[in-house]
Amino acid sequence: MNEFNQLFENDQRRPQRTRSMALLVMLVSSVLASFPSAASTEEEAFAHYQNSVDALIQSKCIVCHVSGGQYGGIDLVYVRGSSLSQQETNFGKLKNYIEKGKGNELLNRPKGNRHTNQNLSSDQLLALERLITLVEEIEDPAVDDDGGETGGGETGGETSGGESDGGSTDDSTDGNDDGLGSGGSSGGETAGDDGGGGSSDGGSELSDADGDGVEDALDNCESIVNSGQSDLDADNLGDACDDDIDGDGVENDSDDFPEDAAETTDSDGDGVGDNEDAFDFDATESGDLDLDGIGDNTDDDDDEDGFSDLVEIEANTDPRNPYLCPDDCLRFDFDYDGTSTALTDGLIAIRYLFGFSGESLSNGAVSSAARFDQSSVEQFLQAAAPKLDIDGDNKSQALTDGLLLIRYLFGFEGDALFNGATSLEATRTREEMLVILERRTSP
Repeated sequence: MNEFNQLFENDQRRPQRTRSMALLVMLVSSVLASFPSAASTEEEAFAHYQNSVDALIQSKCIVCHVSGGQYGGIDLVYVRGSSLSQQETNFGKLKNYIEKGKGNELLNRPKGNRHTNQNLSSDQLLALERLITLVEEIEDPAVDDDGGETGGGETGGETSGGESDGGSTDDSTDGNDDGLGSGGSSGGETAGDDGGGGSSDGGSELSDADGDGVEDALDNCESIVNSGQSDLDADNLGDACDDDIDGDGVENDSDDFPEDAAETTDSDGDGVGDNEDAFDFDATESGDLDLDGIGDNTDDDDDEDGFSDLVEIEANTDPRNPYLCPDDCLRFDFDYDGTSTALTDGLIAIRYLFGFSGESLSNGAVSSAARFDQSSVEQFLQAAAPKLDIDGDNKSQALTDGLLLIRYLFGFEGDALFNGATSLEATRTREEMLVILERRTSP
């Protein structure tokens, strides 16, 4: 109310209408000033990110936009996790991206452009759109005409001198309706073209200790240049400053394979880690395909199919594939344990012909005596697939050839073996099919 009283005291000589208008202007200004600014704050934007956007980033975007991911080389790469520091990091990256004027791009791509497997729901898009709006509305510090932040100090121009010379502000003393009264000026002069000698950058420069072009708040190695922000073990510590790059618990200086979490030691120095090396202390050997205790470099018959490596090379067959040899040595012993059985080899064959691969192909179907691991089983089946055609229709199929094999290995005979298990296009007789089954399942 002091403002209104002062208005009346200073305006006694004005006409009634003038005083009423001045009062109305003051009243409206006072009411408007009571409303909060339309501009948002960084705290508001971050709170919205935490509540509505972070889960989206961690469940959708992180699939590709992460170090080592499909889009790990662009300027929008997130870190995994939702701790406060990780949220701050990801929010900072989004904020920086939006401030570059890429808000629309951020919205449009999840709607389908190069994101066909990550399309967002309408609620997720609205949350992302709201974040963009909040970031774009964050109010910059007020700046003077020279770019310096007003209000003094290092970041803007401060006024010098500054005190009124004591003149009255009562218009009645000078007869002018200017609110100054007579005598004196309205304050001190502004010193210096740059606003008081303060820095003219308005405090807008970002901190970049290592000069790599990445702001310290977003840099996973603040004091060491880490090109591309590479982070192999995704621990938010860049490779250039990480004492354990692969995150295997062994520091780089003590790790023979600092960028391979599966290996740490190479006892014989042959370049093959001990976990993979079948001969840890023999630098001349590392593999033993047939698990006979003789290294492949020394072994004359790597795949133990009865044909030496030299003979197979001359015959243009694969010396490392026991299913391919000069004398058509294929046996339906896919785990290579020396016998063909229904619940191992038969099951593996029918799974393969149904399209199974990887662990689902061999899990629970490899004998404890198998000499081939799961990956080798699939590799050899691929080579043997054409010869799984038992009924002679030029196709290897689960419900004909696969069924014939597993029935035979279970001991089925006659109609029980063949009925409903041969193709309408089969060219082989039952007797011919039996010869193939007997020959390829014998030890």
